[in-house]
Amino acid sequence: HAFISPALSHSFDTHIDPVDIEIRCLYGRKWMDVSGVLRYATTGNSILIRGNVKHKAINTCYSVCLSWEV
Repeated sequence: HAFISPALSHSFDTHIDPVDIEIRCLYGRKWMDVSGVLRYATTGNSILIRGNVKHKAINTCYSVCLSWEV
């Protein structure tokens, strides 16, 4: 999936994916709430979210990201 997220934009509600997901930040900064722990990725970095773990994106900053199953 590709996501272009303006600052302060809406995102998916907290959810669970049944597979491991990598979120790669191509530009900007992407904040994620992963089981109540705030994590972020900046340009060129990734966040790995294990399958069956609650998570939600928080779009405080502009970002362009890709996500895929790993």
